[in-house]
Amino acid sequence: MYGALIRSQAIQAATASEPLSLAEEYAMQQSWRNDGDKLTFITCKPLPDITASVISTTHDASSRMVGDINLFLARDEGNADHIIGELELMVARKEQQRKGYGRASLVAFTNYVLTHQTAIMREYTGSYGSTTKLQLECLRVKVGQDNFRSITLFESIGFKKLTESPNYFGEFELRTLGKLSELQRSLIAPLDYTELSYKKP
Repeated sequence: MYGALIRSQAIQAATASEPLSLAEEYAMQQSWRNDGDKLTFITCKPLPDITASVISTTHDASSRMVGDINLFLARDEGNADHIIGELELMVARKEQQRKGYGRASLVAFTNYVLTHQTAIMREYTGSYGSTTKLQLECLRVKVGQDNFRSITLFESIGFKKLTESPNYFGEFELRTLGKLSELQRSLIAPLDYTELSYKKP
């Protein structure tokens, strides 16, 4: 069910993604599991008990999935020791849009990335057989010029447009321009953030 949603033309247009064959989807899933330069979270409906563990195939069943948020890591073209984290956010179910799931996903995921950035950077460098200590310099997102809701959402937590006009592809690039530690402090203040264990039924 969720796979069918993310293959819809509306979602592909909103996320600037291309349709994949079944074989390509399996290859993509394997890549997400093995590659050190990617991280993805599936957004699900809230748990009935916020203190409970997440139970596999129950709390994250396909019927409870509403979207996903992804991180792609790449070296900064201007400084090879600095890493840029690019975010992609999607709420796939139309009936679940404009209910706060996108913002909650973005804030929680960004806080997770910043909390665990040392381990994330270690996995990234290790996947390339390197021991060089790299730094997560900033986060960025590319948004279609007509996707006003997404632009407003990212700006609301501290992302800034790099230019006043969209690029050749009709996209705005937004980045975090200050220290990431300051961004995290601003996110934590209004956030009831808890990391839960993940268990099999």
